Amino acid sequence: MVTTFLVTHRWVSVTVFGVIVLLGLLAGGWLAGRRRVSWTLFGLTLVPVVLLTLVPSSREVFERCAVGWALPTPGRVEVLANVSLFIPPVLLAAVGGDGGLSATGP
Repeated sequence: MVTTFLVTHRWVSVTVFGVIVLLGLLAGGWLAGRRRVSWTLFGLTLVPVVLLTLVPSSREVFERCAVGWALPTPGRVEVLANVSLFIPPVLLAAVGGDGGLSATGP
């Protein structure tokens, strides 16, 4: 269902990717030195990752899959959507695990 929507509306993946990157820069600056908030938000951003990647769907697939490698581009919406799904947890883990270094000092 999500993939069908993304294929019919290709601009959504690119827009979401751009918004996440821009908001990530702003949020990273604001969260510097707020490790507890960063780790709490990290946990919250793992919920959609777990639900969208680990929860099985109740459908039968009768098609074969071919493994292939493709760079993320606006035309390949599913790859870009998957990359966008992991940006928030990675950003928050990087900000939360800064080793005690922050914008306000050690």
